[in-house]
Amino acid sequence: MGGPSRTAEFAPPLAKKHQCNLFILGGVHLVMMIALMVSFHGAVGFGELINCMFLMCGAYSMNFCLMILYIIIMMNNVVTYFAIVGLAVQDNYFA
Repeated sequence: MGGPSRTAEFAPPLAKKHQCNLFILGGVHLVMMIALMVSFHGAVGFGELINCMFLMCGAYSMNFCLMILYIIIMMNNVVTYFAIVGLAVQDNYFA
């Protein structure tokens, strides 16, 4: 019958615009993930690969549940990176 792209055919123009913006964000996320994989030998980049797949699958199928999961995972990353920077400032790594 119809796959995930079938729902995207009947989407309003505003939803298609947001879907296009999510594809651009997914491309940027993919480039940054590749940079992390090269920098840290794949350890951090593999987790980002999974996050990027959540974003691209959610954007392609216009799945709200996957987008919420992506937002929750990204907020977890923000808190984690904020803690890492805070610890570096506390230990005077920037002085």
